[in-house]
Amino acid sequence: MQQNKKGQMSTVTIILIVLIVAMSVAAIAGMVAYNSIQAKDQAKTKTASKAVSASKKSKSSNQSKNSRKSSSAASSSSSASSQQTAPELNVRQVGTLLSLYYWPDYFKERLNDSGFYYGDDQLEGQTYHVFSGNGDPTSVLYYQIDGDTITYRYVDVSNADCVADAPIATKTISLKRLVNDYYNTSAKRAEVNGYVAKLKPLSEIRSE
Repeated sequence: MQQNKKGQMSTVTIILIVLIVAMSVAAIAGMVAYNSIQAKDQAKTKTASKAVSASKKSKSSNQSKNSRKSSSAASSSSSASSQQTAPELNVRQVGTLLSLYYWPDYFKERLNDSGFYYGDDQLEGQTYHVFSGNGDPTSVLYYQIDGDTITYRYVDVSNADCVADAPIATKTISLKRLVNDYYNTSAKRAEVNGYVAKLKPLSEIRSE
């Protein structure tokens, strides 16, 4: 009887040991599987994070490029605008702009009254374009055009006792300035060209 009891106890002990080992193996296997899943999840998370980061960098790079392109386009536009020259004007239009600057009231009054004349004339051996109110020497404005520079000459009586003793003054002005002041809107252009249409050729005076 005692031997049987011992045998049964040994069997039970072995079974318990086997169960414990099996449970231990199962627990270890479970932990290994859990760790493997976590490692895969972490790898996926890192991959997704890298993809998002790369996408953000790509968008940021594209935005930066677009910004640089826009800035470059604006700069090019601004540069092109700053390099634009004054519109092409004929000598009568230039003379009208110069008259509006030099003697606006006299020019408008004379133009609507007895008339204003244009043409070419000699002064000190040089040929000048001329605007004339057909009066004394102070009513004549001489000018030459050299690109953006207009050289104009007139009898300056400001410090003279009489017209005969008055010297001829020489000054320059930028055509761009005249355009910006008197020809930079459609209304101003229409006004100037209206004045130009009323001008008379200097030959009319000389033929009298």
